[in-house]
Amino acid sequence: MLSDLERNQYVKDYIIPSFNYLVNHDSFSTLFDIYGKCIICTRRNMLDLGFTSQNEMIGLSYAEINDEMLKKLAGENYSLNMDEIKTSCNKIHELLLTSVKHKRIVKFIDLIPYNQHYRSFLETYTPILHPSGEVVAVQSMSIEFKMFDLPSLLDRNKEKPKSFSIPKDSPPLDLPPRQHEILYLLLQGIPQEYAAQILNIKRGTLARIVSENLCPKFGIHGSNTKLLIKKAQELGLQDYMPRSLWKPSVIILDKELGNLTNSQDDV
Repeated sequence: MLSDLERNQYVKDYIIPSFNYLVNHDSFSTLFDIYGKCIICTRRNMLDLGFTSQNEMIGLSYAEINDEMLKKLAGENYSLNMDEIKTSCNKIHELLLTSVKHKRIVKFIDLIPYNQHYRSFLETYTPILHPSGEVVAVQSMSIEFKMFDLPSLLDRNKEKPKSFSIPKDSPPLDLPPRQHEILYLLLQGIPQEYAAQILNIKRGTLARIVSENLCPKFGIHGSNTKLLIKKAQELGLQDYMPRSLWKPSVIILDKELGNLTNSQDDV
């Protein structure tokens, strides 16, 4: 088993020199040690997080972000979403350690507000191995995308994904907050499994709300998600994002890794 000294020396001699070619590249990437602390990152990643130098980033960890750092990252959103941001940071740290422990690539969607902006990133954590087979570091690669416009992402005829905002006027159909959230996510083409993760509820709870609450309001007997979406689109409900959806979250894309997070049932 490698000592910390041997591991750090290998990273310094072989991994960092290779990563240096990416530093000024137009991409989001960070190199973490096996404990989840930042070793080095690309310039774009650094600036996008609101930092001005690499030295500010070195040693930072999702597990050790304090209130001052969270305020820097989230700005005015900090006080409104403090608990959610901390929970999401802890979940990301847990996923990084899982990548190290099991030597596996981890994929998830990061909805934490960085540099005072809400955006969604598809994150990939890849373990880097020593010739002995031990993990010596983890490299993250991030791609920004429009979380709530999946249909547009799949439509190659559209030049740009739709820009989303929260309308000031009321939607044509008044729904309780949870039902509004579920319906909106379904209207954006998000599968029920991932919608449940976003809302931090069980998939069974979401399915029950669809069949027992939403479908009857649209005159639908039983559970018919396809017909529900069609009728909701006719009312234009896809353009009315619930304000409550603007909150930090981490969506795990690997079903096996999903067991790491115990979703709280929220009826």
